[in-house]
Amino acid sequence: MSNLRSIRYRIRSVKSTSQITKAMQMVAAAKMKKAQKKTQISRQYLQKFEDILGDVFAVRTQKFLHPFLKKVDNENEGKHLFLVVSTERGLCGSLNANLLRKSLEFFDENSQFSLIGSKLKTQLSRKGKIDSQWLLADSIKNEELEEIFDKISKQFLKGEYTKVSLVYTHFFNVLKQTPEIKPLLPIVPADFLSKKTEKDSNHLSELFLFEPHFSGVLDTLLPLYIKSLLRQAILESQSSEHSARMVAMKSATDNAHNLIDELTLEYNKLRQAAITQELLEIATAMSTLEQK
Repeated sequence: MSNLRSIRYRIRSVKSTSQITKAMQMVAAAKMKKAQKKTQISRQYLQKFEDILGDVFAVRTQKFLHPFLKKVDNENEGKHLFLVVSTERGLCGSLNANLLRKSLEFFDENSQFSLIGSKLKTQLSRKGKIDSQWLLADSIKNEELEEIFDKISKQFLKGEYTKVSLVYTHFFNVLKQTPEIKPLLPIVPADFLSKKTEKDSNHLSELFLFEPHFSGVLDTLLPLYIKSLLRQAILESQSSEHSARMVAMKSATDNAHNLIDELTLEYNKLRQAAITQELLEIATAMSTLEQK
């Protein structure tokens, strides 16, 4: 009987767990749809922004002069800042583990981490002091984005870091999320010009008029572009997080149901054995009484 009570207790516990994981799966699915929609809209905006920057750079044939466009003579010199976008909560499968491996892929003695989200704080702090950390809410606000931009841009302009890269999880679909490293600073005009032809440049030069001057346009466009990259990385990471959590909770719910089926079968076998034993004892007792 003690075994039967133990199995009944386990069945109730697993059922309670499955209800929780099912609820978490539904919440993650709802959040994923909203995040996925925001991510898609942001992708289209960023693509158009990059097209505009390509047009702006294609018009100007002289050397580009702006602090965010500067380059070091030797790209291996100077310190490299990795801005890692992790999650605030767990229960999202191997997403953070994959992101950690990607973060350490190019890390060396001249590298440093800054962290958006808190889930990888312990693991990354083992490699050295984390330069900065920001908590990640479900909806990133412009004030928070400004704070992150101000911090990393000042560090870059002061020469504390000669290169800044984003490490985040790119969202492909519900079943596929891949960690990626994307350069953030400095911005390389050649990356935009490679998509433009000489014919495009000649045509654009007739359409563009810069007021008050070209450097003033860059002063506005480049910070806005960097903030757009930050926002996009955060949105991609959030879509990936909700998708990974939904899949993980679905897997946990299915496993719980399978365990309930196994425990129920074991419970029925034990109960049947107990009933059979009781019937044998009753039959034995009746046989003994009849013989007397």
